[in-house]
Amino acid sequence: MTEKKHAIIIYPTDTVWGIGASIFDNISNRLIRSIKKNEQSKPLSILFQSYDQFKRNINIPSELKIDLLSIYSLGATALVPISWIVGEISPEIYLSSKFVGARIASNELQVKLCKLTNDPITTTSLNLKNEEPILTEADALDFQNKYIINSSFISSLESPPSGIPSTVIMFESNLKMKIIREGSNCLEIEHSLGL
Repeated sequence: MTEKKHAIIIYPTDTVWGIGASIFDNISNRLIRSIKKNEQSKPLSILFQSYDQFKRNINIPSELKIDLLSIYSLGATALVPISWIVGEISPEIYLSSKFVGARIASNELQVKLCKLTNDPITTTSLNLKNEEPILTEADALDFQNKYIINSSFISSLESPPSGIPSTVIMFESNLKMKIIREGSNCLEIEHSLGL
């Protein structure tokens, strides 16, 4: 697939401010890592517009008998084995990792973000390495002005971030699953997973 060129987007997630680009825009995603001063081997997560878009790119084994949609509707982030990837997700996203992080848009703003590129977008917190994630629009604008003035900026007036990190679930290739970070809606997610 020919690499697409899209602007880097700074936007509010349901938890903190985020930064991302089309998953097919390798140049922008390398730049995001560079701006954040992350190790060039650190993977990015993917925000899918819908569960259908997720399923076109990630093949969840039929033996995994859980209601994945309900978990995603609770704002969970799932780390899935790269062996489950069936779509055209560039290795630039997950690099040397054995897992790729995946989320599904859980509000109208996130759906709009994905529609800006017509692609799934990368998603990572808006902050420099070893600094706290950004929670306010004023600080997000300040980050944009300091580090990436040419990015697109989405206001948080309709959906400001909660400040509570997402719960992160790891799905292993042997179908075992575990919560590796407790965050928002953790108890409900544990219940849905049967943990």
